[in-house]
Amino acid sequence: SGGKADYITFSGSGEPTLWRHIGELIKFIKEEFAEKKVCVLTNGTTLWRKEVREALMLADLVVPTVAAADRKTYIKLHRPHLSATFERHIEGVKKFAEVFGGSIWAEVMLVAGINDSDEHLRKLAELLDGIPFEFIDINLPIRPPAESWVKPPEMERVEFACRLFGERCRVVGKFRAVQPKVERLANLAEKVLEILMRRPEKLENIADALAVTYDEARKAIDALIAKKLVTKTTNDYFKLTRDEG
Repeated sequence: SGGKADYITFSGSGEPTLWRHIGELIKFIKEEFAEKKVCVLTNGTTLWRKEVREALMLADLVVPTVAAADRKTYIKLHRPHLSATFERHIEGVKKFAEVFGGSIWAEVMLVAGINDSDEHLRKLAELLDGIPFEFIDINLPIRPPAESWVKPPEMERVEFACRLFGERCRVVGKFRAVQPKVERLANLAEKVLEILMRRPEKLENIADALAVTYDEARKAIDALIAKKLVTKTTNDYFKLTRDEG
């Protein structure tokens, strides 16, 4: 599209550090595209392994998740493999932060009723204070989760957490705006078409962009599909029918 990318980012569906060749690919990018920065978004569960820490050394930015301050919350939040323990997770993040020459930010995913209590947030703030993160980014479960009980916390909880985390804290997960229903649904199908004229999008991205619920966005998309104006791709993106082929 002619724009400039700030980073080439490793993320997506799955944990990028589980791929044994990630270090080689980072090295290739740094050699072939020296002007580009490399970012790795990781859940942090493999950083206790020396070979994983070494593989990420050429990255410019690494963002591990640190969202639990004790073993019980860690298990409830992450439902980890038996080898991925709370103790190993924190040990690995700390060891990596000690030797990594690039920037390291923390991602804190806050989930209502799981890790947003006063007691837990205070313990988490103490834990984060002991790790030299450049930023502490609070994220929220906005997209449809695997479990129906996963909900974003109230704004008051987010603000409380940010005060505890201090000046490094940023809120990157957004709350969906609540507008009057009539205004929100007016010409919704037309607004969906305007978005898809720019590029294909997934349902959750369309809903977030228009500040409507997923159900409302789905109904508008279904109406457009019925009119053969929009089609769904095999990887769950929606696009204009005229763009096919």
